[in-house]
Amino acid sequence: MTENREIEIVGRSALYSTAPVDLLEQPEFLNNVVEIKTLLSAEELLKRTRAVEAKLNTMKKIPKGPRVIDIDILTYHLQRTKSDHLQLPHPSICQRRFVLVPLVEVAPDAYCIADHRPYRECLKAITDQTQLVELYHG
Repeated sequence: MTENREIEIVGRSALYSTAPVDLLEQPEFLNNVVEIKTLLSAEELLKRTRAVEAKLNTMKKIPKGPRVIDIDILTYHLQRTKSDHLQLPHPSICQRRFVLVPLVEVAPDAYCIADHRPYRECLKAITDQTQLVELYHG
């Protein structure tokens, strides 16, 4: 349920416990994917996500380091965007198991316009065994 009438949640994945990527000396993360319907532009949606992060006082003291919350826009319809603060689809979407597992759960037939293949195929192609993703039971 959302307080914002301009954003409707239409699907959500389970919650996953995932190993950190890039900066390995930190606790595991909790990740999930939420599918929404909105008439907001991608840029306006980004402003709203940043406002939520600010409200929850999230601070990225170290790039890729621990934080309270980090909201990313993974895709926006079939839009391709590249600006200083927004790139769609998300630039590392097809290299991150912690993104793809919940994404494929929510949208099993979704297609990556950047890699020109279904996200489930991107997920199968990841061979890095250090990218652990487990269903969270906490």
